Amino acid sequence: SSYFRDQSQIAGDKSVLYGWFSRGGANDRGKRAKVALITHGNEPIRSANEMHERINDGLGAGYFRPIDTHEAFDVPINLHITPTLASALQWAKVDPAVNKPWRDGPTLNSRISGLLLSDNGMLFGTTFADHVLPFGTTAFAQDSVDLANELLTEIYSTAPSSTVFWPAERVVDDGVLSTIQAMGYSHTVVDQMRHFFKWFGRTQALGQTGYRINRVNDVNLFPIHDFASTFRFQNQDSGLNNPLRELLSRRARSGTQDQVLSILSDWGDFSDGDNADAYDRNVRWLANRPWIELVTLEDVATGGIDLSQPADGLGDNWGTVDRGTGQSLQRTAKDFIDHATQEDYGNWYFGQSGREEGLEPKIFDIRSGAPVPQKFGTIGTDGIADGAWTQVDGIGDADSGQGKLGRSVAHAAMFVTAFHDQQNFDTSKFSTGAYIYPDTDSNGLAGFSKLAQSQLRFSALYNRVDAWASSPPAIATTSAEDVDLDGENEYLLFNASSFAVFEAMGGRCVAAFARNPSTGAVYQIIGTQPAHAGSETEDEGTLNVNAGEVSARRTSAFKDWFADGNGGPTSQYVNAIYGVAASGTNGWTFTAPGGHISKTVTLPDDDPELQAAYTLSGDVNKLYIRHGLSPNLWNLISRGQFDLDDLVDDSSNRRITLLNRGGSEPVGATLTYDANAQHQSAAVDDDPAGGTEWDALNMRNQALVEQVEMTNVDGQTSFTIGLSLESGNTDNDGDTLPNWWERDNGLAPDSSAGDDGAGGNTDGDPYDQSVEYVLGLDPNVAEFNAMPQPSVQPNGSGFDVTFPLLAGRTYRVWYIDDLSSTWQDAGSFTAASDSPAYTWTDDGTFTNPNPDQVENRFYYIEITRP
Repeated sequence: SSYFRDQSQIAGDKSVLYGWFSRGGANDRGKRAKVALITHGNEPIRSANEMHERINDGLGAGYFRPIDTHEAFDVPINLHITPTLASALQWAKVDPAVNKPWRDGPTLNSRISGLLLSDNGMLFGTTFADHVLPFGTTAFAQDSVDLANELLTEIYSTAPSSTVFWPAERVVDDGVLSTIQAMGYSHTVVDQMRHFFKWFGRTQALGQTGYRINRVNDVNLFPIHDFASTFRFQNQDSGLNNPLRELLSRRARSGTQDQVLSILSDWGDFSDGDNADAYDRNVRWLANRPWIELVTLEDVATGGIDLSQPADGLGDNWGTVDRGTGQSLQRTAKDFIDHATQEDYGNWYFGQSGREEGLEPKIFDIRSGAPVPQKFGTIGTDGIADGAWTQVDGIGDADSGQGKLGRSVAHAAMFVTAFHDQQNFDTSKFSTGAYIYPDTDSNGLAGFSKLAQSQLRFSALYNRVDAWASSPPAIATTSAEDVDLDGENEYLLFNASSFAVFEAMGGRCVAAFARNPSTGAVYQIIGTQPAHAGSETEDEGTLNVNAGEVSARRTSAFKDWFADGNGGPTSQYVNAIYGVAASGTNGWTFTAPGGHISKTVTLPDDDPELQAAYTLSGDVNKLYIRHGLSPNLWNLISRGQFDLDDLVDDSSNRRITLLNRGGSEPVGATLTYDANAQHQSAAVDDDPAGGTEWDALNMRNQALVEQVEMTNVDGQTSFTIGLSLESGNTDNDGDTLPNWWERDNGLAPDSSAGDDGAGGNTDGDPYDQSVEYVLGLDPNVAEFNAMPQPSVQPNGSGFDVTFPLLAGRTYRVWYIDDLSSTWQDAGSFTAASDSPAYTWTDDGTFTNPNPDQVENRFYYIEITRP
């Protein structure tokens, strides 16, 4: 079960076998069979434990196995990884205390990155979550690809291919090829025994052209050898089975060398240990045959593979089989999909009377028996899908915090669009290619598909966040609006720096955002809308674990998780419909059915803290409340827990803080509570008593969130819990020192008196707290020579002013020629990174810069930090 298996024996076998097989055969003629080994993976952003099980099942099988194999034999791998899967891996950190590094998601991502950066792998171009291209606009597809490229580049430190595109479920027709071309890709993949067979005929598909690039409508098609791939986990004599050996021998001996055999595996196939072992043997066999060359399709497409005989070490452009332009192509998919959809994916998307439930006419529920007012529809046409995307597309800056998150919710929701449950899996065919046992069953949308697509409407709320960020109010404001297109109002509470969305269901906060008034940057702190949902409705799970499986997949804020009292223990309030009434002009009161729980949530005009005053009565005298904290959600999607601090429990000040230091500034969530409430620090998010012990950090098993549980002190039925939504410049006491910095350095964020204020000087050095903050010094350690030292030198036509830079600071240069005059502003800039010696040149832009014309010139450098 070791993640990093002992590879010494494998490596040793490689060197022995290479010496044994390095003579004779096709290699004497300089010919080589080209093989592309492809691994495809797509998952939603799942809980950590689910990803740990996929990475390594504890018995030596899992996602890590093909990565192990390609590392061991130093041969390339072709990877299709969707950003949702990459993000799920990035979040799935293993708690170091459990000592199971072989299940760690970030480590696996790092190893994949290593393969890619060493040119031993490629990433296919992809949409964000494998949405099926015909069912949406080209602009939607392009946006999905753009977001996918950004996220995959962040995670793997290298961009996906801009040449070879992976079409979801390999659903392709002439319209899809047009979309692929419009997005800038020159190559894509289709199946030999489905697409080539149906489009070009049996003889063409099975002949030499079935292994070459076929050019159709100006798009180059790589064949995936779907039938040959069925032999990929078969061995003979500890190597490839005979049919594949014979096939490769024919390819190597052919007079036409621009052929490639593409063998496809799903990443999930390696959860079977026998499959993984067989793959090891076959890759070892392939890697040690000099007449076989393992390649990436990216290298093939870009002329990086040598076809010369004898080899000259230079790449060559491959020829193509030109099928012409203006071709009308029948919509065709991979074998299983073609069979299940009666050879038209539209039967799944639009439905087929009496046969297939359609996604397009599907009306999802808000909650059981309460439908949303519109069908799902189609992006670019009508319905919830089009309405939600129109809202996202209307966000002013697509790359803003709210823009990226709105886009990620929309694209994640199109995960494997309209997939169905199946009963008939027999894809046997006649020689004509027709199915012997066509699918005739009546099938419904698959559960995982409905869970994804039902979430698309939530992307619309980011347009409302954008409107708030563009024009924040001067005072705290309430508003009842339908921001998620469900036909029911949500209850908004916002001021200049905070925006919160509450639902009547559970009386809970489902999304909340912080805004930095200085920069306008917006960060999501509550809500994980891009992650895998636990329900088609707005329900949240009432148990973290049910029968050993994840039950609660999302945790909002102020979630009334579990109640006790005269009525007995119950979780009935999680999804109960609370009564809602305005509380003055800056709050809402939520009352549970029966009136046993009441909470009034208010927001001050100039403070980012939501204050919830609880009152319990009747059958409830004990209430456990969960808060799901996701400070800087986009950073969590791309960076996992890399930048996320440990939860800080400052019980002496009744304060709990979670800080994310990624991005341009720290972003945090702070829970405060009065003397009648307390933090349940022993709370867990798995169920050890039931035999389920997960490997994630406690309370971080749910995707992209840390749960924090609060409760009232026994006997106290009135208590208050606060939730601050803090950007990097949040400053409770107004002393110009942000909360996060004061907490980091043992200063009081709620007091500007004495040493806790900007003018304080805890360590007695020459610098007060404000200077220590700007220069990044420790206010508790005396420094006497910490001020940056600039220098000025003439450069022949002006002056060079050299000084060090600290990232994130704004530098403004001032100059003067006569100290009795007024200082002149020479402009400002913000440093993107540290630099020990940055030179600013006074080059003629300003009055009399020439040192021959200026007797004296003085400069000073103003440094500010947000």
